[in-house]
Amino acid sequence: MKKLKTFEGFFDFFEKSDEQKLKSAKNKVIGLCNLYLIGDSSIGKRFRVNDDLSVDVYCHVDLSGLKLTKLPVKFNKVNGDFNCSNNQLTSLEGAPKEINGDFNCSNNQLTTLVGSPQIGVERFDCSKNELTSLEGSPKKVYVFDCRDNKLTSLDGAPTVSGTSPSGVPYLFYVGNNISLSS
Repeated sequence: MKKLKTFEGFFDFFEKSDEQKLKSAKNKVIGLCNLYLIGDSSIGKRFRVNDDLSVDVYCHVDLSGLKLTKLPVKFNKVNGDFNCSNNQLTSLEGAPKEINGDFNCSNNQLTTLVGSPQIGVERFDCSKNELTSLEGSPKKVYVFDCRDNKLTSLDGAPTVSGTSPSGVPYLFYVGNNISLSS
């Protein structure tokens, strides 16, 4: 009777190294970025995929109206505006940590702002969601719009540095059940 040799270890050669797995994962993220971050190709390189698979973007990001239920990649830094409005997002998981411009997550199904960018936000629009709290909002912005949510207080709202000519802060909160009297 002939003995069959086992092939233990034979297929190890075909397994990917950690470096190959990272490269493969980065290629998937690059594919998603190419799909969603369409822009003028003359701009040159518009994004970089980091080793943690987060993405730095060197232009505006417009993901509005795509019927997204989650953000397609994990953003890190965006050097421009970030617009994920008019989708079906229930979370800001994957939103950039830092932007250099405006952040618009209006008209989604968000119940929390946890995961929103904390650095570099000029105008922050989270209107027309299902928010019951402003926890997770940036600490300081120029304009903050939280209209038409389910808020009962402005606890957690950022410091608003922008003011109208009459000195009224650019803080918009109508369409909520907020009472400012103590």
